[in-house]
Amino acid sequence: MRLRPIDKPFATANDFYEPVGGGTPCLVKVYRGRSARARRDREAEALAIWRRQGFDAPEVFELPLGDLEAPYLAISRLEGSSLRQILAGSGLEAGLEALANVLVRMRKRHDRAIEIDEIRLVHPDSSTGNVMLTDSGVFFLDLEARPKFADVREAAAVEIGKLSRWAVRDLGMQHCRAALGELLKAYAGRRELLERVVQRVHGRRLQFLHRWRDRRKKAAQPGEVTKYDIADALAEVLRG
Repeated sequence: MRLRPIDKPFATANDFYEPVGGGTPCLVKVYRGRSARARRDREAEALAIWRRQGFDAPEVFELPLGDLEAPYLAISRLEGSSLRQILAGSGLEAGLEALANVLVRMRKRHDRAIEIDEIRLVHPDSSTGNVMLTDSGVFFLDLEARPKFADVREAAAVEIGKLSRWAVRDLGMQHCRAALGELLKAYAGRRELLERVVQRVHGRRLQFLHRWRDRRKKAAQPGEVTKYDIADALAEVLRG
């Protein structure tokens, strides 16, 4: 079977192809770089767990490609827009609506992850660029990274912080409180996770050094949204 290269659906070092010649429409994700096989196996395992627990995830197909030596997965092709595209290009109202939709689904997934103590239900490297909104659901993609935390709540707080930072970056810092307002609504009843997001930044030792580095980064890149931008604003929102 012949493969035709296609544009990458999100930022990644891997390559994407589509089969040519009929059959089930799908994407072939070819893993590149170090630990490619381990990353493929982690992603296949995570996709199976997400689907088994009822969360949106691409379907994995059997697609024998005997002449392809690199590890790969054949997954269902998704048609839609990334959350980043919507936040950056669809206006504030549509952007906040899409963000709210994503956050509600992420909250349900975190609830389930905590309930069954399943770290693989937490995205290890979430960003607005690898969240795809389609007519059939909201898909969090690129699940190949190794989980960095053993504690599910800690991992969930990290995912919340990362996605919030990307969302505010895409919307613009002037809309930070609006974005965090949607986060607060989505995680009503899970305040401890939001407090963990703040504590992970504010609770580090040598705060003066971290604050100095944060100011230095902001001076060099005025448009940058930092961990402190999110933690400081979220702390204010939580105080009411």
